Amino acid sequence: MHFTDIEQGDRGIAYLDQRLTAVMNRRSRSRTLLVTFGDMMALASGDRAWGEDLGLKHDMDVLSFMAGSRNWYPAISMMKALDLLSRALHQYDERICYGGSMGGYAALKYSSRIGADRVVAYMPQFSIDSRDVNDSRYSRHFNQAENADMAISPQDVSGAVVLVSDPGFLPDERHIERIVTEVARPVERIKVRNAEHSVTGIMAGSEMFRRILNVAAGQASAQSLAIAIREKRRNHPLAVRIFLRKLIERHPDWLAKRISIDRRRYDLKWTQLFRIFFHTQMMRNDRLWRRAERLIVRSLRARLGLSDCGDSFYLMSHHGTILCAAEDGKMFTATVSDVIADEVRPIHFSKEASGDNFYGGCRVVLHRHGVAFVKGDQYLTAERTGNKEFSAKEIGFWQMFGLC
Repeated sequence: MHFTDIEQGDRGIAYLDQRLTAVMNRRSRSRTLLVTFGDMMALASGDRAWGEDLGLKHDMDVLSFMAGSRNWYPAISMMKALDLLSRALHQYDERICYGGSMGGYAALKYSSRIGADRVVAYMPQFSIDSRDVNDSRYSRHFNQAENADMAISPQDVSGAVVLVSDPGFLPDERHIERIVTEVARPVERIKVRNAEHSVTGIMAGSEMFRRILNVAAGQASAQSLAIAIREKRRNHPLAVRIFLRKLIERHPDWLAKRISIDRRRYDLKWTQLFRIFFHTQMMRNDRLWRRAERLIVRSLRARLGLSDCGDSFYLMSHHGTILCAAEDGKMFTATVSDVIADEVRPIHFSKEASGDNFYGGCRVVLHRHGVAFVKGDQYLTAERTGNKEFSAKEIGFWQMFGLC
């Protein structure tokens, strides 16, 4: 199905090849089109459309580009898609490009070809070619045949540009500096500290997106968002973990003393976050995290009345779902209160477990960021509801289980 075949009020695939899929939703009857680009964890799958809900909530039509792999939207396919969609794209009075990381790169790279009036890019890359930027996180995805001449140039970019990133995270900041320098045009920066490369997750939500669009439209300043951003970060688990890691690296004695003095300040939610974070980092097995264990983890466990259980651990998902052991060796989910009441059994395996260790018929995979369980080629995931299933072929660090 081509874009021009998708009538007002319809939704369907507008372009498809092995490298990317474009999904069009024309249900809002809007004169504004939001063009979104999925990141490297949101790859093409049927008519999946990253960022579609944001556009619909703001009464925009939405065109979502989804990469077929972690390919950084090769020009060979993007140009074919944009040639096909060109006339229809320009039927709109306003076009907004939006994406994060790999998608943020594409939002900038193809904004001029799309005729964008505004571009919102979260932690975008300038390029993943090591000759342009030395970044080992993404260089393995570079394909000389498909990603040649991929660096962002002034001719690639149009519209008012807003870059959203953590200025204290140097790997991303190197890309931002190159983009600002090379684009050679006014760029508005929105700074989200203690977010590292998790800005998209921390800043998620239609209200925050609306505010950022207002900045891009010149209707608000980046400074006006400062309070709202601080509130967003304050209780977000990812931001809290990043902040705690920085504290333990730089001021471990102060942090341990602070926890002891301000005992009433830390309710169960905060305490759980401390425990999850530090036990996860124990697996790095270096002197710093051993010191963290002595100074902080033991005091927190004692405060909750939890004894040291050796090689037995509870595992918690990002959503707060506890993974526990059953008598028959299977796994089930429980609540934090069940753990505190000592009504469930922890999962038992060695810290030195390798990829060959199994639990309940699953392969246990230990990562720096946490624990993953694999059955065949499917990873175990847990939803907010507590439901769990082997349903993902790839997962990010935020989808792993942290030890607590």
